[in-house]
Amino acid sequence: LAAGAPAQPWESLGAALGEAYQVADDIRDLVADAAAIGKPTGQDASHGRPNAATQWGMAPTVRRFRQLVTRAVDAIPSCRGRAGMQALVRSEGERLVPTRLCRQLIEEAAA
Repeated sequence: LAAGAPAQPWESLGAALGEAYQVADDIRDLVADAAAIGKPTGQDASHGRPNAATQWGMAPTVRRFRQLVTRAVDAIPSCRGRAGMQALVRSEGERLVPTRLCRQLIEEAAA
């Protein structure tokens, strides 16, 4: 809206990004190094809050995160900066839950 464009084509992107961020936060709350992410971990359990990884298991939660990042990338409407936005979303997904960590968590859950 601020750019003078209709908001509706961007709604799917916003929904996918919002859910992906929450799922990433749930994963990181369980497995991240607090110093590395700049905030305490284990807070969901400490405060009795729901956590996707606790509820669904780590492997399904990691898969869901990856699906949401892909959905967000695909949801970016056709526009002049689409390729740059897609790269930004992929980069942010990698920053939040790196691919190597995704693989490790899925392997550990399978073991």
